[in-house]
Amino acid sequence: MLNKKNTFKTTILIFSLITILSSIYTSFKIWNYGGLDTILRIIIIMIILLVALISFVATLKLALSKVKYIYKGKVKYKRVIKVVFTMFLSISYIIINLFAASFLTKLDDTLNDISVSEETYVGAIVVMEDSLIKSVDDLKDKKIGFFDMKESMENYIVPNLILQDLEMIDQVSLLPYEDFNFLMGALYDGDIDAIYISASYTSMFENVEGFKDINTKTRIIETREEVMKIENTNTGSVDDLQEPFSVLLMGVDEKLPSKNGQLTGNSDALFLATVNPVNFTVNITSIPRDTYVPIACYGDKRRDKITHANAGGTDCVVETVGDMFGIDIDYYIKLNFTGLEDLVDALGGVYVTVDADKYPDGLVEQNSNRFDEKGHDWIHIPAGTNKVDGEQALSFARKRYGLDGGATERAANQTMVINGIINELMSLSGVSKIYDVLDAVGKNFQTNLSAEQMTSFYKFGIEILQRSKGLNINDAMIIDYYLVSGYDRDIYSENSNRLLYYYVPYVKGIESITEKIHLNLGLIEYKIPNYYSYSVFYPYVKEQAQFYSYDEDEEDFPVPPLVPNMKGYLQSEAIAWANKNSIPYSINYIEAGNPKYVDGLENGYVLGHNQVVDSLASKVDSIVFDIIKNVEDSALLTINGESTITLKIGETYTEKGIQFKDSKGNNIDIIPKIKITDDNGNTVDTISTQSENTFTVMYTVKYNDKEYTISRKVVIIKNEVVPSPTPSIEPTIEPTIEPTIEPTEQPTSEPVVTPSITPDI
Repeated sequence: MLNKKNTFKTTILIFSLITILSSIYTSFKIWNYGGLDTILRIIIIMIILLVALISFVATLKLALSKVKYIYKGKVKYKRVIKVVFTMFLSISYIIINLFAASFLTKLDDTLNDISVSEETYVGAIVVMEDSLIKSVDDLKDKKIGFFDMKESMENYIVPNLILQDLEMIDQVSLLPYEDFNFLMGALYDGDIDAIYISASYTSMFENVEGFKDINTKTRIIETREEVMKIENTNTGSVDDLQEPFSVLLMGVDEKLPSKNGQLTGNSDALFLATVNPVNFTVNITSIPRDTYVPIACYGDKRRDKITHANAGGTDCVVETVGDMFGIDIDYYIKLNFTGLEDLVDALGGVYVTVDADKYPDGLVEQNSNRFDEKGHDWIHIPAGTNKVDGEQALSFARKRYGLDGGATERAANQTMVINGIINELMSLSGVSKIYDVLDAVGKNFQTNLSAEQMTSFYKFGIEILQRSKGLNINDAMIIDYYLVSGYDRDIYSENSNRLLYYYVPYVKGIESITEKIHLNLGLIEYKIPNYYSYSVFYPYVKEQAQFYSYDEDEEDFPVPPLVPNMKGYLQSEAIAWANKNSIPYSINYIEAGNPKYVDGLENGYVLGHNQVVDSLASKVDSIVFDIIKNVEDSALLTINGESTITLKIGETYTEKGIQFKDSKGNNIDIIPKIKITDDNGNTVDTISTQSENTFTVMYTVKYNDKEYTISRKVVIIKNEVVPSPTPSIEPTIEPTIEPTIEPTEQPTSEPVVTPSITPDI
């Protein structure tokens, strides 16, 4: 009996001690949350300790009392009930304390994880997929290009460290490029062997014309990760969050997560939020990734896609957006865009709406890995309002191609996802869901807000919860969404030698949003309107996002003559273009049996050419057209000698003429019409060798009511005569020029002045 009593008392005392210790630990965790008011923390801790003390006294009294068990058939029911009840309360309180301490620890760890004190940079050295360079060791004596911003960690410093550690810097040639597209274009064209660039480079280029195959055309031969302590520019306090503030939310397109969980990658989605805790108003402005604005960290502040600001790091992105709207942005939050899936799934999905009138079959987009090749899954978002999972939400937010509104509608869809997340967070319930959300946030978020500042948001949250009883979140506080309005433009880049897509913002659009932002931040005084209109017949419906078109002149971006695609041109149209731009041409006829031949296409149909589409026409020395030939009885037209003749000033030009043959190879005696144009496109009578110039001689002959043309270039230079290049049309090949349109419709039907030199036919 004695042993049983001693064991029982010892157990009671242990439970009492655990109760006290668990309460002290919970109190300690609460005290560490600097974002909570000091008085509030003291009150909570006092309540916890008071309950612990009461529990301790009750269990201690029970332990010291003369407890009698069921002994020799006698049962003390009241005593048993008292013991069981006291033990139940003590154990329950211990469990509550342990759960609270565990939750606070989890929350504290999450807040500290996402409160950034260091930045991770992942740089890479990239080559073309078919390159013979397999490792860094193969880079000896090779040319490596880099974006001309040596302060860029991922695009220069980190990749450069790879070669520095191997003592190979002196064994390679480093070439700077002023534009990312020019850099990648040089790699594609073979002008350089490799490039320094961020390891997440594919997201920067995969929507750029000419680089959409970048995932399969390039490969990384080496990456390096550098973690650096950063100076947190957030010098604010907890109290600052009780006043209006601004936050930049950056959706980072991350495909190669760093080993320590830090976020890298390009800013694929940008949202500027201004929060007024006094008025309970929030403005969220969506900024398309291709918005054409001055980049803060570029030395000359030149305009570029805002997503390229990431080359200068997070600070460059924040400063660039701040400059757009004339404010200093207080805080930033980086969200792993791929990790958006985790957050949405943790919330149990979000609601989005696909316009059933515009897209009756819903929307289809690449999966989260952005695979769109045959055999890979596609993601379908049904028409109408539906609750979607994480992968569907991510695809919905990413989709741009195939949307009526392009980049603008994409931004509107992203705001819809953000609003859905906010709604689900405000209605969050269930312990497991909360833990899932904390897990998703911890892995996929970074911010320069301190843990104490993030904790202090409870005040704002409590007020919202009080105001939102029985209401939607948008009724509890005013959330307005804005889209940076603008227009699509293909702007020619001299550096890249190609047209690039940009989204040019309306000046008045930026001004309108800037006013809204400044009003919400209290930087300018809000003027109360002295009248308003209302009609019961037209109930107010809040727009999902406000987008305005402005009646202003769109900026003019002159485009020099570029090489068009020409697929679908007629032969005469292709020749007319070459002649207009003084470009010697030759024709590669595609006949039945050729792999390029397409049955059913008309004779003279242009399949393409050998030059880069949208490259500068003035830099093209010659062009070869691929043209359908499907007429058996035809004539052949060839140049005698070279297609390009180079002479010194003062030398005599001798016309070598052309040959005209029928389909059997017999010469036909016929005099061609000759048209001569100089390098300005002016028609001249003769070729003058008295000064530097470039002449194009176009020969036209008519046979069986059909016209055939061919041209050669004559270049007059000051220096010694350069050997003429190999003829673009070999005499043995004898390409056939087929008729395409009636003579009256030929571009060569203009009046032609025959030179005084008689052609030798």
